[in-house]
Amino acid sequence: MEHWSDYNYCIDFSQDSFLLYNSFSNAFIELPITVKANIERFKSDRNSSVFDKKTRLILQKTGAIYEGIKDKQLNALKICYGNLVFGQPKHIFITVLPTLRCNFRCSCCFENLQSHAMSLEVQEALVNKITQFHQKGYKISLVWSGGEPLIEIDIIDSILSRLNTIGMKYTSIIKTNGYLLTSEVINKLAEWQVKHIQVILDGDEYTHDSKRILANGESSFQTIMDNLKHLPSQKRITLGIRVNLDKINENIYSQIASSIESELPGVRVYPRFSTGKCNACSGQMFASYMDKADFYIQQYKEYENLSLSYFPVFSLGHCMATSYNTWIVGPEGELYNCQAEIGLSDKVVGNIIDDTVTNMDYVSEFMVGVSPFENEQCRRCVVLPLCGGGCALERIAQKNEGILSACNIFFKDKSKLGELLKIHYDIKRKRQEITAL
Repeated sequence: MEHWSDYNYCIDFSQDSFLLYNSFSNAFIELPITVKANIERFKSDRNSSVFDKKTRLILQKTGAIYEGIKDKQLNALKICYGNLVFGQPKHIFITVLPTLRCNFRCSCCFENLQSHAMSLEVQEALVNKITQFHQKGYKISLVWSGGEPLIEIDIIDSILSRLNTIGMKYTSIIKTNGYLLTSEVINKLAEWQVKHIQVILDGDEYTHDSKRILANGESSFQTIMDNLKHLPSQKRITLGIRVNLDKINENIYSQIASSIESELPGVRVYPRFSTGKCNACSGQMFASYMDKADFYIQQYKEYENLSLSYFPVFSLGHCMATSYNTWIVGPEGELYNCQAEIGLSDKVVGNIIDDTVTNMDYVSEFMVGVSPFENEQCRRCVVLPLCGGGCALERIAQKNEGILSACNIFFKDKSKLGELLKIHYDIKRKRQEITAL
């Protein structure tokens, strides 16, 4: 018997056709309007002969209809979720925080400005742990973050020099405010095996310099941009610029992105939404996922911004906090499970010096305790493969309050999802990238 996928979403499009999106396969197609009536008939009697041969093959190929047990796709998602959480047994991701200190004094900041630099004892324990993973055949990915990690360039260089000495292959990513991307650092990138650099801006020069102020009170924007222009223009190192957005600077995002992309060809510019969780900026934030959806829609309709992605991405809500093979190591050797909890002493789950996890209950809560598959509403939700129940940290907080529904309305609200999908389809048509099935 064949079944109609729980993850199908039909969108009114024109007088003669409609759009069908399937979040399980991430397939997106245009079909004749006459097929709609046949879909309703199929849902009633499960007889796919109501479709002509070509339409039936298309629906099967996209996962819109499928043979087997009713929960076939749901079970596949459970397996995928398990692989994301416990899979990749030979790939370890380690975020290293050489310090939580920073050379900026931003208005919205959680960092501990009194933090010490990573001690030699912690560095030794970290190198030993990475070496153990390497000897077991693990692929190593290192993320240098903080605070501002480049304040402690000597610590980064010392750790990586020791790994290089034993001939270790690894990948480095640097998350930085960009101010300390000096020629000294740039000359070290190849040696540090850096593959990606993420730099954060808070808007155009005026907005950025009013928010991301140096400790000495001076501006930073122009120095950052000058530094980025000196980065090696090689495909070996990619550059991503995250622009922090609030309700004040959202209307100039398109202008900001266009300006940066013209000055730095090949860079990827993308938004990061400031939310109401930041008490220092209350009243100026994106209050909900609906605000984010409206931002994307506005960017296309008012500014014809084609650099944003308007198409959903399969994720099942996965992040480093829900993965077994990720570590976050603080400057005192403390281990965190979620990046949003860095610097919070009551959220420390272990220490790399002792090589122990002291709060496995909390770690496991992220990985399996708030699984979306434990919630009937989530299991049958049309966008489960995209949302995965939402942020695990939020789900834990809500679970403690007797709730378990941290939905990502950005995807779940059908009117917003439909508008975003139609924008994506419109862009594809204009670029003549629509292919017949």
